[in-house]
Amino acid sequence: GRLLDEAQGPLPWALTDRVKVVRALLPTGRTELYSVDATNAAGRAFQLREFDAVDVLDGRLALAGGEVTVEGAVHNPATRVFVERESLRDAIDRSGGLKEEAQTIDVSRRKVGPTYSDTTSIQFHFDVTPDFRSDPRVAQFVLARDDHVMVRSSPGYRPQQFVTVEGQFKYTGSYAITAGRDRVRDLVKRAGDVLPESYPESFRLLRDGKQVSVDFARAMLGDPAQNIPLLGGDHLAIERDPKTVFVTGAVSHPALIRFRPGLSAADYIELAGGPTENGDAGKAIVDYPSGFSRRVRKVAFFFHTSPDVVSGATVTVPERPAKQASSIDVWSRVLSTAATVASLAIAWVAVKK
Repeated sequence: GRLLDEAQGPLPWALTDRVKVVRALLPTGRTELYSVDATNAAGRAFQLREFDAVDVLDGRLALAGGEVTVEGAVHNPATRVFVERESLRDAIDRSGGLKEEAQTIDVSRRKVGPTYSDTTSIQFHFDVTPDFRSDPRVAQFVLARDDHVMVRSSPGYRPQQFVTVEGQFKYTGSYAITAGRDRVRDLVKRAGDVLPESYPESFRLLRDGKQVSVDFARAMLGDPAQNIPLLGGDHLAIERDPKTVFVTGAVSHPALIRFRPGLSAADYIELAGGPTENGDAGKAIVDYPSGFSRRVRKVAFFFHTSPDVVSGATVTVPERPAKQASSIDVWSRVLSTAATVASLAIAWVAVKK
């Protein structure tokens, strides 16, 4: 008792009814433990010895705190430390409240019993609306340690989905769609069609930040391979004609070059100073504004087919891979090495004689 007083007394969360005293058994090096109840006179009078170690347990650690999990149709689902007297409504309020699609709440409670059972939890079910008026038990139901709260959505609920349209359309902005049903042509018509100065080759469909290749002209004719269904979050854009071609990669002077109808990929590469020493113009790639790509292909010997180049396209010249030794070079090296080894062998024999 005096030792606790000299330590300025126990903290509010100290478990003074189970103070542990670890005592060394000299000279063996072993120890023994005493559990002392310091809340009564007998315990406070417990005589300590030199080298005793006194451990006052922390109730915040010694007693299981537990958790409560709230997930599903709430704004801030989370697992939080269990607090006494928290009702189901309190827990949902602390989780940001119900979403508009919330319909039912299921609470799973750990089952504890003296006998074995295959049932591991007890289930509680509540019907709710966002204002909690449909089931008053939600505000009265008190949660227990390690309860799991699942807020389920109405099976008929479908969140609204929108597609954004910008650029050279008559009416830009966001449009609500029926996912999987509305297609590219449908939305272009709803946006008032494209403006006269729009450049069809520049049409882009972005989905999750990635461009989806779409042939705009064929999509507007209703080609099902190009007039694809739209999804929520899609982004449609069309621009004016840039009237330039970008030549890049292994060329002497990468640059934007004014578009000239009729010029091939090879022509644009030459206008950019031609390929570098390691540039392979015969495998140049033409990327179109709509997201498609085509490669220059070798037909025979030094003849190549060149895809059409449109305004806004990018022509990229790749570098040749590192040159690999031919079979003739490899055999030459092998024979040279063999000759060297033979010369050394002859010299060694001559020295031995």
